[in-house]
Amino acid sequence: MERPSDAELDQLKAEHKHVYLFEKNDFCFVLRRPKGLEYRRHQNKIAEDRKQLYDANHELALVCTVWPSRDVLLATFDDFPGLVSEVGAELLALAHNSDKAEAKKV
Repeated sequence: MERPSDAELDQLKAEHKHVYLFEKNDFCFVLRRPKGLEYRRHQNKIAEDRKQLYDANHELALVCTVWPSRDVLLATFDDFPGLVSEVGAELLALAHNSDKAEAKKV
C-alpha cells in the first residue's frame, strides 16, 4: 500500500488538526485520535461483552482512519483481518497518550 502524498497529508491535517501516520509492514494508515464519545462507545461495547472486541476495534478503526478511503480500508481489513486489531490497539494507545503508540504525528 502506498503512502499518502504530502499534499494529501496537508489536506488531512487541515481537516482533522492532529493526524498520525501508522505504518505496519506494507500498510500505511493515517489516523486521528478517537474523540471522547467514540472512545466511550468502544469501551462500553467491550465491557458489555468481551467477545465484541474485534467488532469494537473495527468500528473505531472505520471512524478514526482518515486515509486510505473507507472502501480501500474495508477491502484491506477483509484481506488482512488481523490489521483491525493492530489499528484498534494503536488508536487506543493514541487515546491514552501512551508511550507505546507507534504512530508518528504528521
